[in-house]
Amino acid sequence: MTKFLNKKLFITIALILILFYLIYYIGFFWGKQRHYFNGVPESAVLIMEVDQMEKVRNKLKKTSYWLDLQQVDWIKKMENTFALLDSVFLQQTPAAKKKAIASIHLTKADDYDCLLTMHDKVLSKDLARVIKGMKRGGYKIRKRTFKDTDIYELRLKGLKRPLTITSHSNLIACSFSAILVDESVTQGRKGPNWTFRDMAKWRGEKADATLYADCNNVGLLAGVFLKDKGNTVFSKVQELVDWAQLDLYFTDRSLVVDGHTLFADDNPILERLLNQGVGGTKVTVDEVLPFNTAFLLHSRVADFNDFYRAVDVSSDELFRSSFLPWFGNEWAYGFTEPNSADFINGTFIIVATNDAKNAAKKLGDYAKQKAIKYGKYTLYPIDAYPLAAQLYDKTTAKTFQKGFYTVLDKHVVFAPKQTTLKLVIDQSKAGKTLAKERGYISFARHQKKDSNLFVYVQPSKLSKLLKDAASSRFAKDLNEKFKYYERVSPITLEFDEFKGKAATAGLATYQKSATDKTTLVWNVQLEAPALFTPQIVKNFDNGRKEIIVQDDNYNVYLISRDGDILWKRQLTEPCLGKIYQLDFYGNEEYQYLFNTPTKIYLLNRKGENEYNFPIRLSAEANAGLTMIDVGGRKDYNFFVPCNNGNVYGYHYSGRPLSGWSPRKQLSQVPYPLIYFKEKGVESLVAANKNGTVYLLNRGGIIKHKIKTNGPLIAPPQIALRGKEKKILATTEKGDTYIIDAKGEYFNLRYTSINEDSRFLVANTFGSEADENIFLSKGKVRVFNNKEQLYSYTFEDGFTPTNLFASPPINKISHVGVFSKIEQQITLLEKYGKFHPDFPLPASTPFVASDLFGGGESIIVAGGIDNNVFAYKVE
Repeated sequence: MTKFLNKKLFITIALILILFYLIYYIGFFWGKQRHYFNGVPESAVLIMEVDQMEKVRNKLKKTSYWLDLQQVDWIKKMENTFALLDSVFLQQTPAAKKKAIASIHLTKADDYDCLLTMHDKVLSKDLARVIKGMKRGGYKIRKRTFKDTDIYELRLKGLKRPLTITSHSNLIACSFSAILVDESVTQGRKGPNWTFRDMAKWRGEKADATLYADCNNVGLLAGVFLKDKGNTVFSKVQELVDWAQLDLYFTDRSLVVDGHTLFADDNPILERLLNQGVGGTKVTVDEVLPFNTAFLLHSRVADFNDFYRAVDVSSDELFRSSFLPWFGNEWAYGFTEPNSADFINGTFIIVATNDAKNAAKKLGDYAKQKAIKYGKYTLYPIDAYPLAAQLYDKTTAKTFQKGFYTVLDKHVVFAPKQTTLKLVIDQSKAGKTLAKERGYISFARHQKKDSNLFVYVQPSKLSKLLKDAASSRFAKDLNEKFKYYERVSPITLEFDEFKGKAATAGLATYQKSATDKTTLVWNVQLEAPALFTPQIVKNFDNGRKEIIVQDDNYNVYLISRDGDILWKRQLTEPCLGKIYQLDFYGNEEYQYLFNTPTKIYLLNRKGENEYNFPIRLSAEANAGLTMIDVGGRKDYNFFVPCNNGNVYGYHYSGRPLSGWSPRKQLSQVPYPLIYFKEKGVESLVAANKNGTVYLLNRGGIIKHKIKTNGPLIAPPQIALRGKEKKILATTEKGDTYIIDAKGEYFNLRYTSINEDSRFLVANTFGSEADENIFLSKGKVRVFNNKEQLYSYTFEDGFTPTNLFASPPINKISHVGVFSKIEQQITLLEKYGKFHPDFPLPASTPFVASDLFGGGESIIVAGGIDNNVFAYKVE
């Protein structure tokens, strides 16, 4: 018995020794491999680990996105630090395996920097010896000691800041921020950075690089990137995720991601979601959502009822009675391309239903509010808080408290704004859905069959959101470099459960050119078709642009830049010409001034009459009024040509203009007068039906009379010719008269024309001279002062009837052609090309404007379905 016990004890001791040896060996080996993290301060937000810097850099240089990648601020910081370190301190042999850890840290309230750590064995020689040799070579190097460690600051030619470098704990640590090197020394004395070392154990052996994110520190970067430090973007990440480890694999046109994410413990919805199978549940919301969906968070399970019972977030009788009975196994949250930092306007929740009729009944019983008709569809007001709170969180749910919903095929779509639902409906009807977006098609083709959750982001659709939300420092970077960032689109991440963590797969696709150049922003229903080209006005309260349009029933609408009808005013006649804004009372509250054939109107911001307006005209107007601000003192005068051959002048109060008697000698004037000022000389330009052009002074006295060889084919145009403005007028015989402020002129014949020809001037290049543009015999021809630059020939099915141009955006005008016959508009691009996304169906020409103030071109036109639409055009 004793012998047996001794044998058993011996075996036990031997097993303990073997186990101890294994633990020691593995621990020693692991520590040796991962000791790089010992020099990374705990303040790190992100870390990039690269096993062989030279190999990876050479691989990246062969990709399509290498040049663009170097524009990213973090990559540039890391690249500059390594390039300098490599050229001065590291071994230059091909066999040198240069493993590096690059970490990102907050260094100021509004700035961050990069710390690079490497094993000291990659040094060409001992650091102190290298420094000594550099001093002999005349380099300026400052040495200091921190915690018994020598730290060197190198002031090299061409560097704005010195490079700080040291060697400690068998590591090199270097940065352009001295404080990060000091922190690295401190961390080396404290011991391992366990946060990142724990993540590192999940790293794949063949990864080109690995990215680690400590989401508990991510909020530190809010002040660097965001205007509002309290913004929920970073705090939301902190709420949802503890950390992420993402292996990166670089291919020619994409970045492949494979890694792990640890979601926060206090989020039972995500935790339970990842433990659900997906069964045969397929993604279907992409067949309904607009192709310009900028962000999408999609969830799916095999059985939603089972998932709901397991989560047990909170007891909600409303959800169980009104939503659960029809709820399918797929749902998503997201938003369409935002027009500002406030993306809530485009936010939606979409749910696949297992019974559309039951969904309509249950929701109808719950909502019990007056519905809104939109074409064949119905929008219902609803408090969707119970739904959003069960699927997401209370903060998200609050945005859906006073919202709307509609049933679209087998889906129910909820949104805070009617305009979002209308956009979803319009894009779905037009077939412009996410399922047909080029980047999404590529993602769907390789999508994992068992992922419960995926995130789909189109950076190219986030320009306005990012720029409006960005800090001043980051906004400057975006304005300069967003064209590089937006080419990486889409970015996708998929999640499913793996050993208590979320297995994470992702893809970032590089596209040299934009996938979609034209995007529907909003669509507004009118009572009747639009009567004239929508006009852009300004909201004096907030400086935002707005739209005024009139329909065939003579209703005038004021529409916000986001597509909301602010007011509607019924008139009895059509508006003529331009709608002006003036500060009638001198209190910075602007009104709208315009005329119909028989009256002059002055409306306030509510669409109500002001002062003693409307004023009845002495005779029916031939054209719209022209308003001028005398001396820029808000002393407004306006002039109206009428069919009795007179031109009437008015003071802005509505009384006839003192010293101005109706100008009978001008004959019939079919066009609005034009205000012309050049070299301090002011004139009012009037052209009569015979083609005679008059230059009048402000009192109506004729200064110059230019008799052309016949009626004009278009109103006189003001054109920039070098540094001087000229008046251009083209007659039916094809002669273009170029008139200066002194009434001196000459004429040229650019092209042959016919009775249906049109003429305008516009700056299509942003140069010092406007171009002459003719629509004649079914073609558009563009000339400079001397010769034809290019021409446009239209395909069958488009008969051009009208030529028009919008005010310049970034010094360049948008020129379009309208076909009244086919009810289409097309946009002309440079060098005889048409915009690829045109023609579009329309009942009026368009106006182009930087509607949202971000330098983007938004075109607004009347649609063919009693509507007005806005498109973003690239």
